[in-house]
Amino acid sequence: MWELIETYKSMDEDWERFKAYYEWLNKFQLRMALEYYEAYPKEIDARIAENLSWTREKLYTTYPFMRPPWVPDPRETTIVPETVTPDR
Repeated sequence: MWELIETYKSMDEDWERFKAYYEWLNKFQLRMALEYYEAYPKEIDARIAENLSWTREKLYTTYPFMRPPWVPDPRETTIVPETVTPDR
């Protein structure tokens, strides 16, 4: 359900674009999704916000097996201290 609402919002709530985008769903199904959102906006908005909060770092930390081999593993990265050169 949240995917439909997220799409609808991203289309500036344009019913015609929304209907065309989900052409395999009928008007009744799409209207039901919007009515469900009207009944439970906090729950749907929370789910959308949670999904938008995902970053690459969060993804690779939560699911390390999804990190491509060419992307450095932050758990293996060592921080090299900055060297200080004496004044001469």
